[in-house]
Amino acid sequence: MSLHINNKLYLDCRKVEHARNRTRESYRNPVSRLIFNGLLIIVFICTLILPSEVKAIYATKASMKFVWNEASGNPEFYNVYVSVDGGGYILMGTTPSPSYTIEGEDGHNYKMKVQAADSDGNVGPMSDESEVVICDFTPPELVSDLSIILSSVILSWTPVEDAASYSVYRDTTLTFTPDKENGTNRVATHVTDGDSDVEGVQWEDTVDETDKYYFYVVTAVDGAGNESEESLKACYVGFKLHATPDTNYTWIALPFLSDITTAEELGEKIGGECISIGRFDSETQSYITHVLGTPLFNFPVVAGHPYRIEVSKETELRIEGKAVDITQLQFSQYPRD
Repeated sequence: MSLHINNKLYLDCRKVEHARNRTRESYRNPVSRLIFNGLLIIVFICTLILPSEVKAIYATKASMKFVWNEASGNPEFYNVYVSVDGGGYILMGTTPSPSYTIEGEDGHNYKMKVQAADSDGNVGPMSDESEVVICDFTPPELVSDLSIILSSVILSWTPVEDAASYSVYRDTTLTFTPDKENGTNRVATHVTDGDSDVEGVQWEDTVDETDKYYFYVVTAVDGAGNESEESLKACYVGFKLHATPDTNYTWIALPFLSDITTAEELGEKIGGECISIGRFDSETQSYITHVLGTPLFNFPVVAGHPYRIEVSKETELRIEGKAVDITQLQFSQYPRD
């Protein structure tokens, strides 16, 4: 029997794709006449996609089910031999059916051989060994230092040591959760560091509307397919600031932490079209207004609070930052001047 693993194999506990057709070799035992033809398939309870040049299979769950075609000659059982971490083959057990499940341990690798046999002591020849199966159950560390570069919507983060690639999730709601199972809000997979001359890993997003909130998280994925916890959220938002015959004011709120700390800095971020930044003071029930370029009423800018922007002509504010916990927005108090 010749045992092989299809190098590009789709594996799932509910469905095993047919491997490529391979030339089968027949082995005949002159005594028992047990003829053993077959193809070995390994079934995990996860989904794996392997490029053709890879000569190892990664298992991200402990249970590994080896499956092969039944030998001709009516064997009564099969002897199963397993090698752990490149060591010698040890008889693991027997099975009456052409399959065998073993429990792998994290950080170890396994190979298998099988042999058809009957109760009279007749055995067929030993099969070829399977390709190595590497058990890796540990996901990478989470992505850190996620930020947005505003020349376009470019995410940047610090590389993770054990990551083979990264996945990016995006939503327009601050409290969103990345859908790792179905990928409904996943916008990119298999992201890698494409430019070693640029610090950090970068990925550029294409957004259809610039006047919306976009919240992002990134996860690291290792070679076995283990996915890390999500990073802290980063946020991009574009505000259209209106100037019409009726009003030159637009109310905005920043549901994230940014480098902007004062009204003057917010006006400078908007540019030369900005005339003033205002906020409503609940204690005096009146507006406090900071006119750009003057020292008066240069109040702090706080995440989650609304600001009234006055502009001389219609323009756009594009800004980024670190998303804050929703409870901080609900219960934060405005600092007194």
